[in-house]
Amino acid sequence: MGKRKWAASAWSRRLLGVAAAALLALGVAVPSVALADSGSGIVDRVPEHHKTIKDNGDGTYDLTLSVTGDTEQSSSAKPVDVVFVVDVSSSMNDKVDGWFGKSRMKAAHDAAATLANNLLTGENANKQIQVSVVTFGTNAQVATGFTSDPSVVANAVPTAAERNQGTNWEGGLKLANAQTSGREGAEKHIVFLSDGNPTYRVSAMGYTWWDEGGLFHPQVDHKEGDNLYGFGDSDTNDGRCYAAAKAEANNRNGANLFVVSVAKDADKMTSFATDTTGTFLDGTTADNLASAFSQIGQVITKTAGYKDVKIVDALSQWVEGTAVDGTVENVRYAKDGQAWATAPQATVTAGAVAWDLSSAGELEKGVTYSMTFTVRPNAAARADVAAKGSEQTYPTNDGSATHVEYKTVQKQTGQDDVISAAKTAPYEEPQITLAAPAPVTVDGAADLAGTKTLNGRDLAVGEFSFTISAADGSVTDTPLPAETTVSNNADGSFHFGDIAFAKTGTYLYDVAEDTSALPAGVKAVTQGAERVEVDVTVNEAGELVASVKVPEGGLSFVNEYGTNDAVVSVNATKAIVANGLEAPTLNDGDFSFTISADTEGAPLPDETTVTNRGGNVSFGPMTFAKAMLGDEMSKTFDYTISESGSKPGVTNDSAKSFSVTVTDDGKGNLTAEMSGPVSFANTYAVAPLSYSVSRDVSVKKELAGRDLREGEFSFELLEGDDVVATATNAADGTVTFPELTYDAPGEHSYTVREVAGDAAGVSYDTTAYAVSVKVSDNGDGTLSATASGDTSVTFKNVYEAAPATVTLNAKKVLEGAELADGEFTFRLENGGQLMDEATNDADGNVTFRELTLKQAGTYTFTVSEIAGSEEGVTYDSSQKTVTVTVTDDGNGQLQASVEGNGQTFTNTYVKPAAGDTNADAGDADKAIPQTGDTNNAALPIVVAAVAVACIAGGLVASHKRK
Repeated sequence: MGKRKWAASAWSRRLLGVAAAALLALGVAVPSVALADSGSGIVDRVPEHHKTIKDNGDGTYDLTLSVTGDTEQSSSAKPVDVVFVVDVSSSMNDKVDGWFGKSRMKAAHDAAATLANNLLTGENANKQIQVSVVTFGTNAQVATGFTSDPSVVANAVPTAAERNQGTNWEGGLKLANAQTSGREGAEKHIVFLSDGNPTYRVSAMGYTWWDEGGLFHPQVDHKEGDNLYGFGDSDTNDGRCYAAAKAEANNRNGANLFVVSVAKDADKMTSFATDTTGTFLDGTTADNLASAFSQIGQVITKTAGYKDVKIVDALSQWVEGTAVDGTVENVRYAKDGQAWATAPQATVTAGAVAWDLSSAGELEKGVTYSMTFTVRPNAAARADVAAKGSEQTYPTNDGSATHVEYKTVQKQTGQDDVISAAKTAPYEEPQITLAAPAPVTVDGAADLAGTKTLNGRDLAVGEFSFTISAADGSVTDTPLPAETTVSNNADGSFHFGDIAFAKTGTYLYDVAEDTSALPAGVKAVTQGAERVEVDVTVNEAGELVASVKVPEGGLSFVNEYGTNDAVVSVNATKAIVANGLEAPTLNDGDFSFTISADTEGAPLPDETTVTNRGGNVSFGPMTFAKAMLGDEMSKTFDYTISESGSKPGVTNDSAKSFSVTVTDDGKGNLTAEMSGPVSFANTYAVAPLSYSVSRDVSVKKELAGRDLREGEFSFELLEGDDVVATATNAADGTVTFPELTYDAPGEHSYTVREVAGDAAGVSYDTTAYAVSVKVSDNGDGTLSATASGDTSVTFKNVYEAAPATVTLNAKKVLEGAELADGEFTFRLENGGQLMDEATNDADGNVTFRELTLKQAGTYTFTVSEIAGSEEGVTYDSSQKTVTVTVTDDGNGQLQASVEGNGQTFTNTYVKPAAGDTNADAGDADKAIPQTGDTNNAALPIVVAAVAVACIAGGLVASHKRK
C-alpha cells in the first residue's frame, strides 16, 4: 500500500476520532446504568430586591418590598450575535504546546470551529444564534458576515497565519463593533483572541510628523500608510496602540467581551480585560483554549432565572399594622409599576407578612414585583420613646427574618433545567423616626401643696420653710421645680412650683419642713419627710400623662408653741428600687415597720408597729417631758425602725437608726429635733434564666444521597456577628442548642445557620434563619423566655459523589508481519452504541478515551476490531466484554473496578501468492492492509445519525482524551 493512500487512511481515522469526540462532548452513551452529566456549576446570583419606606405624614408609613426578575445571557428567548475577533499575526504560527503541538493558529481554528458547531446546532434551526468572524494582523478584515452555518465559520478562521503580519487590536475591534445582524434586541458577544501585545492601530492618537524623529530628537511613533500607525513590532513608549484598542473596546455598546490570551508573553491581555470590564480567559495551551471556548459557549447558551420566589417581612417589635388589633391589612400589589389585580395574596401570621409568588412561575426578566402595606409605631415604640424623652429611630423589620426566598433556574440549550436549592437574601432595614411626646406638667399649686398648723399661737407669713428633693429610688435625673424651698402663707398653706416631665417613669419626692431654725418656743411635732409619688405614663395616643400620689390627708406639718412637753411624730418613707426591671407594685400594707427605743426611758408612740401607706410610713406622736432630761439641759434618745414583710424578687432594706435630741432652752421651753429623714429602699432583682432556643425552635438536618451520621454537621446560633452557641446533629437529624444564660429582660435577635464544612461530596445548605427570643420579667424575681420567627428549621444538604474515571484499552498482535502505528482500528461500544474508536500504536497498545462515570452501577462495554478487506490478513472477529463496576465509597468519591480490560486481538498475515495484483511485491510491509482505508465521505453523517438516536434516548456520558 502506498504512502499517499496510507496518509489518506490515517486522516480518515483522525476525522472519525474528531467526530466521535464531538459526539462524546454532546453526551452520547448507553451504559447499563446511564451515565449522568454533571453539567457546569449553576449560576450563583441574587435577584435584585429592595425594601423602601414612605412617611405618610399622619403617623403611618408605607412599606414596599420588591423583587425583580432577571436572566443571564439567553440563546432561546432573544437573538444572539457572536463575533470572533481572531489574531492572524505571524506569531500565531508558533506552537501552543511545545515543538510537537499544534500551532496557535491551528488551535484557535479548532476551538472556534468546535464552538461554532456547539452553538449552531439543530436546536438553532430558527437561527437565533449567528456568528461572524473578524481577523486582524497588520490590518483587519471581515472574514465572514453573520452566519448560522458552522462550516462557514470554521473556514473563516485560518489554520496558518501569513508572514510579516503585525498585531492591530484596534482594527479588529473596530470591525467587530461595526458588525451587526440587524436583528432587534439581539445580545452581542465579542470573543477577542490574540497571542501578543498591540503593535498597530488605525487611530492617530495625537500623531504628528514630528513623532517620526529627526537629527536632534528620537522617533516616538510611525505612520505606515493611510489609517495605519505604529512600529509593527512593539507599541509606542506611551502605549498609543493599547490606548486606541481600549477606547474601541469600551465603545462596544453593552456587548459582552471575552478576552482570550493564547500566549504567556501576551502580558497586556490581562490588563486589557480589566480595563474594558471584559472576562479574561487563559488559552495558552490547546486544552486551556478549548476549555476557554467551552466556557464562552456555556455563557452564551445559558439562561438563569428565578422561581419559587417568596417575600417574607417579619415586622420588628416596634411596628404594627393599622387594623384595630394591630395586624397588617390592605396589602397592595404591583407588577412592573402597575396595580396587579390578579396577584397571589399575601398571608399575615404572627407579625410577619409572606407573599408567595410561586404560582407566578419564573419571574419575568426586568419585571419588578412589589407589595405595599401600611404600618405604624406600636405601643412598645411609643413607650420606649416616651421613656427616653428624645427622638428615636426604630427598624421596621426583624433582621434576616425579612428576606426573599428563591431558587435559581438554569437553562442550557439541549439540556434539562438545573434548579438550585432554596436560597435566601436579606432585605434592607428601613427605619421609622418617632418624635418624643410633649412634656407633661404637674401643677404645683394643685398637686404639690401642703398645710402648716401651729398650735399655741397664730402663725406669721413666711416663718416656716419647706423643701422638696428627689428621693432614693426615683428615676435618674428626676426634675425639680424652679424653687425647691418655699415658705408658708398667712393661712398656713404652701406649694411648690410646676414640674415638667419629658419621659415616663416613677418619680419619688421627699417634702420636709426645715426645723433647723424654728422660732422661739416653737417645737416641730411632725418630723421627717412626707413622700410624693408622680407616675408618668404614655396613653394610646402617645401622649404623656401624670398622676400624683400624696400621703393620706395631704402634705401636713404640725408645730406647737409653748412650754408644754415636746412632741415628735416620726415619719419614714418606703420604695422598691426597680433597677430598670418590672418590679412589683408597692401596695398599701405590703410591709410592716416596728419602732423600738435604744435609749432606756425613751418614749414610744402608742402604736409601735404600723404598715406602709404607699410610700409613706407614719407612727403616732412621741411625747418628751422635762423630767426625762434628768439634770441635763439636753439629751439624745436613740431609736431603731425595722422592716418586715416580703415580695417576690425583693430584698428588704436593713434596719434604720435615728435619734431625737430634746433640749431645754432655760426658759421652760422644750424642743425636740429628729435626725435626718428615715428611708427604706428595697431592691428588686431577677434570678438568671437558663434557656435554649431548642425548646421552642425545631432544628432538623436532612441529607439526601446517603445516610446521615451523628455529629457530622455543625450549626451556629449568632447574635449579630457573635457566635453564642454551637451544636451538631444527632443521628436522627435533630439539632439541639445548649442553654444560654439570661440575667435581664429584653429582645434578642439570633441567626441560625449551618457551618459550611468540607465533607467530600456534600453541598451545604447556606440558608440563614432568623429567631427572636423575648426574655420577660415576670415581676416575681423570675424571668421567662419564648422564641418566635423561624420556629421550624430544616437544613437540607445533598451528597453527590465525584465521578470515577477509567481508561479502557486493548492489545493488538499481528502474526506474520511487523505491526505499524495506526494500522488497525477498534470500536468501544456500550449497549450497541459507539462510544469511541482508537487505533493501535507500534507496540500494539490500543487506548480509548477516558470515560467519566457519574453514577454507581455496573457498566458493560464491548471492544471489537473493525475488519478490513485486504488480501492476506485474517482479522480477529471476537468481541471482548469489559465490565466496569462503580461503587460509592461514602466519602464523596465513586470508585471504579474493571474486569476484562486489556484483552488481546490477534490478526495473522500471509503474504499473497506471486502475481496478485493487490500486492506490492517490492515491499511486504506496505502491502499490510490499513483498517478503514476507504475515505468514506458518508461517515460523519452516519456517526451523526447515531448521535441523534442516543440523544433522543436521553443517554449521557462525558469523556476526554488522555
